[in-house]
Amino acid sequence: MRFKSVLLLSVLALSACNKGAPDGQVVAKVNGDEITRAELNAELRDVKTNNKADIKAIQNAVLDRLVLQRLVVQAAKQDELDKSQDYILTSRKSNDAILASLFARKVTGGLRTPYASDIQAFINDNPWRFAQREVFLLDQLRMPAGSVQAEWLKPVNTIDEAIAVLNKRGVQFARGRATLDSVTLDRDAYEKISKLAPGAAFASQQGQLIMISAIADRRAAPLAAEASHDVALKLLQQKNSQDALTNRIKALRQAAKIDYQPGFSAPPPPKKGS
Repeated sequence: MRFKSVLLLSVLALSACNKGAPDGQVVAKVNGDEITRAELNAELRDVKTNNKADIKAIQNAVLDRLVLQRLVVQAAKQDELDKSQDYILTSRKSNDAILASLFARKVTGGLRTPYASDIQAFINDNPWRFAQREVFLLDQLRMPAGSVQAEWLKPVNTIDEAIAVLNKRGVQFARGRATLDSVTLDRDAYEKISKLAPGAAFASQQGQLIMISAIADRRAAPLAAEASHDVALKLLQQKNSQDALTNRIKALRQAAKIDYQPGFSAPPPPKKGS
């Protein structure tokens, strides 16, 4: 009997704590749903402030944003939107992206810092990025990737010819000037672009944009030794991280059992040099 009394008192004590004002790691409650200090701090990390900023006011504003968000989420759940197909697909996509990012961070997090000899070898093997660096001034057309088909651009040799094709196809595009730094190019891309005659058009893709460009001007812009070291270190770290991640994913694919419905398949491997 005494055991039951102690248990009952414990439950009552916990219940009393839950009904009280938030404290400790809980900074607010919204209809009983807790917002923790860790959640608030995570949001505050993305807020840029200066020395004159009212930190307390910013903190409260961010907390209020979390409170409003929690209210909206609760209302959405009451309307059972969390059971909808749109929510299930969108949340899976978001969760998968987060896990993929964390996986990439884990795979690349233990890589060693390149040695000085590695950095110098990279500089020697990539002269167009350092001692022979160039900056290209481009005349460029930009448009959504889905609005253009590759075969339309095959006969195109100049920007004017590209404009004629795009206008004929009813493709909307923007024209402007852009710069291309040879530091950002791999060997194949640099060799192709550097051999182009002035005015010759070439196509490239960046995210969801297609760019059709022609070289309007080019100038030498060699990097000094100290700058070369810093740039080479960053590029080499990026390369090593990408190589490690690519190799890990390749191993996962080889070890996996992947079945496709008839009519679906993996894309063919890219041709060398493409």
